[in-house]
Amino acid sequence: MSTPRAAERLERLPFTWWHWGIIALAIVTWLTEAIDIQMAGATIPSLQSEFSATATQIGAVATAANLGIVIGLLFAGLAIDRFGKRKVLLYGILLFGLLTMVVALVPSIEWVIALRFLAGLGLGMVFTVPYQIVAEFVPAGVRGLSVGAIGCVLNVGYFSTLLVASATIPNLGWRIMYVFGGVSLIALIFAWIFLPESPRWLEAKGRYGEANELLDSIERKVEHYRGAPLPEPETSRDLSIAGRPDEQIGVLQGIREIFKGELLRRTLVLWVSVSCLWSTWYLFGLYLPQMFHAQGLELGSALLAAAIANAAPIPTHLVGAWLLETWGRKRTIGLYALIALSGVVIFALADSYIVGVVGASLAFGFMAAAFSFQKLFGAENYPTTLRGTGTTWNEAVGRGIAGVAIPFVLSFLLASGGVLAPSALVLVLGVIGLFVFLRYAQETRGMTLEQLEPKRSS
Repeated sequence: MSTPRAAERLERLPFTWWHWGIIALAIVTWLTEAIDIQMAGATIPSLQSEFSATATQIGAVATAANLGIVIGLLFAGLAIDRFGKRKVLLYGILLFGLLTMVVALVPSIEWVIALRFLAGLGLGMVFTVPYQIVAEFVPAGVRGLSVGAIGCVLNVGYFSTLLVASATIPNLGWRIMYVFGGVSLIALIFAWIFLPESPRWLEAKGRYGEANELLDSIERKVEHYRGAPLPEPETSRDLSIAGRPDEQIGVLQGIREIFKGELLRRTLVLWVSVSCLWSTWYLFGLYLPQMFHAQGLELGSALLAAAIANAAPIPTHLVGAWLLETWGRKRTIGLYALIALSGVVIFALADSYIVGVVGASLAFGFMAAAFSFQKLFGAENYPTTLRGTGTTWNEAVGRGIAGVAIPFVLSFLLASGGVLAPSALVLVLGVIGLFVFLRYAQETRGMTLEQLEPKRSS
């Protein structure tokens, strides 16, 4: 049976409502991340009060899910490359949703920490899949626009979660938020019914019959929405790179491959830049309500102020979606990171409520968008048969350092008083990450995944 040329057939498709359907599935899946991150930050002040939690315990609450995510990511990448994205995504959502709801029943802070860790394992299986889905299904010319639009909706989730928290926690307590976290199971239903496996992945595994059948189905739907026949695929050597089966790449070999040749450079640049830059996102994502509360705001007002700052990524994603495709990935991410770091300085030196909210909005608003854009950038840097391993290990390292190790240190810095020390730490790390990214990363705008695929060393 001849190769179905998944890349050529997908890249020549006009952007239609079928693609919007795929993007909508990614959005629904991504909302699990929004719920998880802000749920932790919103409930920390209440957990600290109810259980008389120490700085160590609060640090563990803030980082337990991320530690689980890191471990889950390491195994998920291997599982995605071996068993496909769809299956891993479904199991991950199920595990996260169920265990999150159980947190509402716990009698102690230790149980909160343990269940947050276990739920993180499931979330680690989910995190990078939406970016891979968008990278593999959406044409190269609109990938950046798509991720920007998705990130905008995702941050509506961040904002809404804190808005719900500001209205419910002071009256109903923190446990109701973990019941709310169970809505992620709705994403499971939609993904189970509507999400297809990647034709690129099926083809790379030599499963040409399944890939061809799926591509035929996609083309019929796109043709229906377009209302006209599709153009014939253009044969291109650059687009046919992924057309070879790579069943010989095993689990350990897949890990070794991302440390060979050109992929070694890409991997190191990604790991250093995300580990440093994401620390700003985690400081404001996990501790912003606590920082506002420590500055004298009552809990409800602190949560509302944090919600305002969490609305900032909505416009930054919309503008960034356009910049990614017109100005390029590197310059857009670099500019956003620079503005975010300026926001850290403004927040740290703020002498009023308004200035503090402005600084937090700049820091979180622009770094949250850069956070999303770097994930797309990471997915674009790995070939199809290694995309699961490459993106999940990138996420695991970034979250392990920026989302586990650094937030744990931040909890002690915050407990010692003031926001200057934690702000200074993430500022220094951010400058390092920004330099490495701008100096060594390669531009990916407008290129197909196959054109970006490096030659592997033997």
